[in-house]
Amino acid sequence: MRYFPLLLITSLSLLPVASALADSAQIPPCLSADIRLHSDDRNGLFDGMSQGGTSLVLHNAGRTSCMLPPLPALVFSDAEHHPVTAERRTARGMHPGPVLPPVIVTAGAELQILLRWVASDAFDGGHCIRPAFVSLALDGGTLTVPFNRTMCAAKGQTGYYSQSLTGTP
Repeated sequence: MRYFPLLLITSLSLLPVASALADSAQIPPCLSADIRLHSDDRNGLFDGMSQGGTSLVLHNAGRTSCMLPPLPALVFSDAEHHPVTAERRTARGMHPGPVLPPVIVTAGAELQILLRWVASDAFDGGHCIRPAFVSLALDGGTLTVPFNRTMCAAKGQTGYYSQSLTGTP
C-alpha cells in the first residue's frame, strides 16, 4: 500500500505515451509516391574546418499524415548507381540504441534529417569517397537525390557520416 501513490503516478504518466502509440497505429507508413526528397546545404552552414554537412528534406505531398522511420537507413551510390560502402557512425553508448517510435509527418509538412561528415582527408592513413547519390527506401520505392560531396573516414573505418533523427530542426 505504501507504493500505491508511486504506482499511480507512474501509471498516469504513461497514459499519454499509450495514447500516442495507439494513435500512431492508425497512421500508415509514408509511401515513396507521397514524399518529395531534396537536399539543402543551408548555404554552407555545416561546411568548414574539414567538416561538411547537409539536410535531407522530406516533404509530405500526400493528402494524409503518414509515418517515417526515426532513423532511416541511407544508401550512397556512385554515378552509375552502384552502392558505395559508407556506414553511419554510431554514437558512443547508443549501440544497439533505444527503441525509437516512428515519426508522424502531417500532410504538407516537411521534416529534416541532418547529415554531417569529415570533408577532407584529416586522418593519418584515412581514405575518402565521393558518392554521387544518396537514397532512402520507403514503402513503394526508393527516393534518390544527388549528393556529390567528399566524405572521409579514419584508416580501416567505413563510418563516414553521422545522422540525426528524422525531424531534427
